[in-house]
Amino acid sequence: ETQDVLHVSASEHTNLELIPKHIDKATAVKELQTLTGIGPEQTIAFGDGLNDLGMLKAAGISVAMENAVPQVKQTARYMTDANVDDGVANFLNDFFEK
Repeated sequence: ETQDVLHVSASEHTNLELIPKHIDKATAVKELQTLTGIGPEQTIAFGDGLNDLGMLKAAGISVAMENAVPQVKQTARYMTDANVDDGVANFLNDFFEK
């Protein structure tokens, strides 16, 4: 019965995520894009786990963290340092300096 309404996943071996079916991070990104009028080409998403794949595909600027799983690294357009090494800040600083 749970399979009909929930998607069960784990982004790490120490946690379990229960999310309503047909709702994920990509859903949130697309909703924000619609509400703000900001298109995918102006959207940046950072990810490291399998639960980030949809979000990365919804963003025109997709960035995998150094510590990301292989599928995320293959999906993302860019790479940055690991979470613990300020990867998001480093990417944003470099990206907006251009």
